Amino acid sequence: MRLSLFQLLVAASSISAASIDSRQTLSGSNVCKTIASRISGQVYYPLSSNYINGVQHYMTSSSATPMCVVEVANAQDVSAIMKVIAATRTPFAVKSGGHASNPGFSSTTGVHISLARLNQVSLSTDKKAVEIGTGLRWTEVYDALDGSGVNVVGGRVVGPGVGGFTLGGGYSWLTDQYGLTCDTVVAFNLVLPNGSLVS
Repeated sequence: MRLSLFQLLVAASSISAASIDSRQTLSGSNVCKTIASRISGQVYYPLSSNYINGVQHYMTSSSATPMCVVEVANAQDVSAIMKVIAATRTPFAVKSGGHASNPGFSSTTGVHISLARLNQVSLSTDKKAVEIGTGLRWTEVYDALDGSGVNVVGGRVVGPGVGGFTLGGGYSWLTDQYGLTCDTVVAFNLVLPNGSLVS
């Protein structure tokens, strides 16, 4: 059997389209609905007040209009989301405080993952370490530690979120004494792109 170049190209295109279809089987709204069915956090859709609050950024230049805003409640939620967006190849962004000025740093037209509910501040009994949720802004961390007799190497202004600031290095008023914020991190709890949880 001999195939012409045209027939080979058509066959190759059909195979390629079939593989793409198998990866991208969900429309945008279905991706969000699938995520909503698999997490304990909340999913917000356009025009709701929680959606509008979720996409707000310090700089309007960095805002985008996502399919949905997903407020995760824990690392297991992030794991479930990563599995869905990986299977569907859906674009996503993660927002901690939303202080970035660059488009795409914490905004997307896909699934917008908000860390706002990851807001714990837990000081160790020996006061040598503090576990901080990445959904907090530094002012909230300082308020939680007020009166404890200790402080952290954090943001110099009230707006930046813990997550983005720390991953960007983190220049603090205390940097000349203790280094950048990222230098003071003892451990991270991470969710890998395949959904695995690691420390």
